[in-house]
Amino acid sequence: MKRIPLHILVLIFGAIVLLMNTLTGFVLTAYHLFNMCLNDIIIVFTTLLIYFAVKSRLKTAFRISLPVIFSVCGIIQFVAGHFSPAGITDNYVLIGIFILAIIELLILLLVPNITEQRRNM
Repeated sequence: MKRIPLHILVLIFGAIVLLMNTLTGFVLTAYHLFNMCLNDIIIVFTTLLIYFAVKSRLKTAFRISLPVIFSVCGIIQFVAGHFSPAGITDNYVLIGIFILAIIELLILLLVPNITEQRRNM
């Protein structure tokens, strides 16, 4: 049996989790449409972050630790998105989710630059 590359497995797993969340949102009446869509966006965002971290040419330690960090942050965002008020106005949980997402993006963008500068020293 042929081995599936890790970056493809990340995309498959993300698609399965996304499908599960969407189906759950349509079945449960207590799971508001706003929260379902927010969590769908969080799942796609986290999957893409993990995909780019795995696909990057970083050192092995970073290729292992960054997906773990992004997964933990994604779980935190997902839980926060689930319990977030069902609306955009005065939604401080949504602001926290955005801040965490920006920090994750900065980590993904800065780590390759920092490691490249360390190699050139």
